Amino acid sequence: MTLPAGFLCYGLDVKQFPWVGKAYLHKADRRRITVASFAPPDLSTTFLIAAILPLILGFIVGVIIRSALKIGIAIAVIIVLLIAAGIISPDQILKPLLSIVKSGPDLVTYAQRVAGYLPYSSMTFIIGLAVGLWKG
Repeated sequence: MTLPAGFLCYGLDVKQFPWVGKAYLHKADRRRITVASFAPPDLSTTFLIAAILPLILGFIVGVIIRSALKIGIAIAVIIVLLIAAGIISPDQILKPLLSIVKSGPDLVTYAQRVAGYLPYSSMTFIIGLAVGLWKG
């Protein structure tokens, strides 16, 4: 790495403080800049699994959500066509939907419990989710 003119490296032990990166001190006005290191800590199996597992989980969740949306849209189109043809009445569709809405609190607690297992705060999970929704 090439330093800007007038900067000297001063003694931060990168092994002791890996999150800091290297710090540099300007000779004339004693200005300090810190250069962060974005390289992975190591390429161990544990690090690779911890980085790739959320990516795979995100991709699978994205594919499931995309498939569920496709199926939901297909069911909605079929219901609209059946109502337009006069084969079923709207009341036959609304009553079961209202019973599902009434059981909403139970479904919300179940969804929160399932969502608690997903690493949705991980950047690799979000990338996998986006790829699963887009390509899945």
